[in-house]
Amino acid sequence: MFKSKYHNMCNGGSEFNKKSSSRQKEMDIRVNTLDAELTFRVSKRTRGHELFNLICRTLGIREVWYFGLRHKDTRGITQWLNLDKRLCDQSLLQSSVFEFDFVIKYFPEDVSDIIQEVTQHLCFLQVKQDILNDNIYCPAEICIVLASYAIQAKYGGDSLPQEIPLEDLLPMSTIQQYCMTASAWMDQISNYRIQHAGLHPEDAKIEYLKVAQDLEMFGVGYFPISNKRKTKLWLGIVASGMNVYERQNRKLPVLSFPWSEIRNISFNDKRLSIRHASDKSKDFSFHSEQEHSAVKIFDLCIGNHELYMQRRRPDTVELQQMKSQALEERAKKVYERSKLEQERSRLEKTEQEKRLLEQTLQHLTEDIQVANETLSRAEEAVGILADKAKSAEEQVSLLTMKSVESEKEVSRLQRLIALSENKQRCMATDAERLTQKLAKDIEQRNVDRLNLKKELALAKEHEQYALKKLVDRENSILQLDYQTSPVGSQCDSPETQTTPVAVRTSDSKEFPPPATSTTESGSIAPPEQKRFTERSRNLDKQLAALRNDIQSLCTESKTATDSYRTKSDCLVPGATILPSTNESRVAFFEDL
Repeated sequence: MFKSKYHNMCNGGSEFNKKSSSRQKEMDIRVNTLDAELTFRVSKRTRGHELFNLICRTLGIREVWYFGLRHKDTRGITQWLNLDKRLCDQSLLQSSVFEFDFVIKYFPEDVSDIIQEVTQHLCFLQVKQDILNDNIYCPAEICIVLASYAIQAKYGGDSLPQEIPLEDLLPMSTIQQYCMTASAWMDQISNYRIQHAGLHPEDAKIEYLKVAQDLEMFGVGYFPISNKRKTKLWLGIVASGMNVYERQNRKLPVLSFPWSEIRNISFNDKRLSIRHASDKSKDFSFHSEQEHSAVKIFDLCIGNHELYMQRRRPDTVELQQMKSQALEERAKKVYERSKLEQERSRLEKTEQEKRLLEQTLQHLTEDIQVANETLSRAEEAVGILADKAKSAEEQVSLLTMKSVESEKEVSRLQRLIALSENKQRCMATDAERLTQKLAKDIEQRNVDRLNLKKELALAKEHEQYALKKLVDRENSILQLDYQTSPVGSQCDSPETQTTPVAVRTSDSKEFPPPATSTTESGSIAPPEQKRFTERSRNLDKQLAALRNDIQSLCTESKTATDSYRTKSDCLVPGATILPSTNESRVAFFEDL
């Protein structure tokens, strides 16, 4: 029992050991491309070309000679994966996941030699990244052109988004070199993009690469070297050969060695030697700064030289198949593209027709809404008009009633007018009779006035004559009294003195009293004196009564004439009514 358990335990431990050992023999790999990320789990004993072929099959790449796998070694230095060695035999940076970059290792001499579109796409992305990172120097004008192609390759004929980061189109050195706003840069790029209207994105990528391959630093791998004099230089390896640059200028080479003139390349430690094709020329030797740099230089020189010679040989069957297949695919894509363009144009036409129909439908719906609104308004107006018609009919009935009443009123007014006209005619006849009567009265009164004037003059003469007689009589009485009084009774005292009587007539004329005569004695007897004073008092009373009668007559005549005038003014304008009584006639005459 114990043994069987132990045996089982041993068997279980062997299975666990097998699993752990298999896990230890495998490794996780992450492969980064410029637009994708791939993960694999492979054996540590897998060789480099097996991993490389697996990645190429996954990406569908057949032009494998352009690419390579880049990684960092245990010292943190970027290296190319050796395809002939196993993964476990290479100095990879230890981690849970081993990372590799799948990039172009050998650039083509002419980008038009690229057959596959996926190769063109990856080459486009890598060159664009090198330009944006300033690894490839590019003037500002060419940067704008390349940015326009990059936008066309990404968006095609579609409209651009509102905001595109300027750093994704132009290198920072170019942006900082010119004091321009982002909108100004985009305007410049848009002006060039207008020229690429209708260009397919794949064709835009090819045009981008064709412009970029004319740059001096396109596809150049730089390595620091020094000559025998220890002058620091740059060695540039390109698809056409080797170039030597000064440290201050990596654009223009000072020496060039095309691959056709190079027979052999060798290196020993840091020293590299290049043998020229002619036997007479000396070997060209230089020193790299580090040993791993010499290995990378040698590897790049061998690979570029092989590709250079391969391009000058006749195409292999595989390459011919690839080209024919690529041509067929391109022709098929061109056909599909043309068909797609036709479909797009047809779709655009249908969309346009659809928009037109939608617009017409919208217009019709709007017209229907307007018609419905006008109909509703018309119905409301009809209702309002009906109400108005009813009210108008009511008003018409009222007006007819009012017209009948007005006709009755007119007839009544006509009767009243006829009556008033009759009354006016009667009043006119009465007025004529009154005016004739008043004229006769005025004539009679004028005659009476003249008669009154004559009578008044006679009355005044009789009054003056009577007054004169009265005065004469009084004077004669006074003289008789004075003569009968004893002589020598002169009025020495105020008691015996008498004042002569002054008589006032109606015309306010004063008659002077007669002069007092004194007797020889200068005194008057007392009884005669009393009698004289009594008579004088009676005369004074009579004169005062006479004055009062005259004043009362004057006032009565004034009031009578005023009332007569007012009455005459009311009767006939301009007519004068003469007084009828004698006293009023006197008063009227006094007031003339």
